[in-house]
Amino acid sequence: GMSALERSILLACDQVVTPVLPEYFSADGLETFAEALAGINKAYRRAVRHRHVVVNMVNRSFTLHGMLLEQYQRLDFTIHVVPTDRAVADSQAAHQAVAEYAPRSRAVAALEALTQAVIGGNGAH
Repeated sequence: GMSALERSILLACDQVVTPVLPEYFSADGLETFAEALAGINKAYRRAVRHRHVVVNMVNRSFTLHGMLLEQYQRLDFTIHVVPTDRAVADSQAAHQAVAEYAPRSRAVAALEALTQAVIGGNGAH
């Protein structure tokens, strides 16, 4: 189960966005987390939303990643895919946001789409 601190953090949120990697056990973990959050929402009469899942470091040329994306799509979430992109790691090493470091990066477009879906806005960085 979740610790008191984890529950307190979730109860302070309006919405949860879950990041995952394209790995076998991620879908199970998502379902487990969704059930735990539903229990917290019920017990505390809250309505913390959990609609968005971000699948990071996706390489569509890997058969496994394609299979797992199909599995995630069958779950009751909006799936956002962020492709594998060296610019993400390089931007961290340069202490810059990826949009500053490599504005034409494939990951930037995916992250901007995620921002639009979750919080709206003009996508400016």
